[in-house]
Amino acid sequence: ARGGGLGGSIAILNHAGLRLKNSTAMGNVAEGKGSLGGFLYARLSAPILFQNTRIEKCTAAAGAGALAIVASSSIALDAVEIARCSAGGIGGGAILVDEGSEAHLIGRCRLEENHAEMEGAGGHVHVAASKFIVHGQQSFLEWPALRPVFPNTVLLPNSKFGEDEVKETRDYTTFSRGDARKGFGGSIFCTASLSSPILRTFEGARSQQSSCDSKLYKFKSDYRSFRQIPSQFVCFGKGVYLGSGSLIEKSQASEGGGAIFGSGCSIHLDSSLL
Repeated sequence: ARGGGLGGSIAILNHAGLRLKNSTAMGNVAEGKGSLGGFLYARLSAPILFQNTRIEKCTAAAGAGALAIVASSSIALDAVEIARCSAGGIGGGAILVDEGSEAHLIGRCRLEENHAEMEGAGGHVHVAASKFIVHGQQSFLEWPALRPVFPNTVLLPNSKFGEDEVKETRDYTTFSRGDARKGFGGSIFCTASLSSPILRTFEGARSQQSSCDSKLYKFKSDYRSFRQIPSQFVCFGKGVYLGSGSLIEKSQASEGGGAIFGSGCSIHLDSSLL
């Protein structure tokens, strides 16, 4: 599919929502001046959820080779693979998160061989004034409902949850062979995204909503004690958070930050491997 400008395949605007599962997207292109999001462009969207989906060989001329998440939009990727996508302009070979938006990666997400063309920054991911959260391999998150079309919340990652038990799997996210060919941040570039602290947890939801700079999510840090420990609520500040087990490998940038480049950005790594 080819889209002229915003979203080579799908554009989600003005509080619309989207859930995509067990799908493949290949060869989508956002063409023309100012084009963003080779596969998806989301602006002012309701929460978006992708599960068990592969996005491959998508491109955008101005940025966000696969996914453009902008203007206070939010997305969760659960067991999603993005491979061999590219972006010109500002970069973000796979994902652009901008203008107060947030992206959550959980489960076995794989970003492989994505690149930013020319002087673009972020071979895999470009973050600006936003939140990019990679959840640890033993955590789970409850993604919000979107009534009336999606009336139920969803426990993520889906691969851990059977009907009667929580499965012990080693789910972690990898960023491999990202390339900022003439720019910064081979895997991840982040700017204008300062916060302290980047992650805050609470025992209750309603009383703490006003003190959070994001949505509150129901969260557990260790699925091995799923039934023994109570759920907490978590909110995230701006910046980049890589949870336990996150892996960045074999990435490169010509101007600096082969794995991660930050300028005015809070970056928190928790038991990650570079």
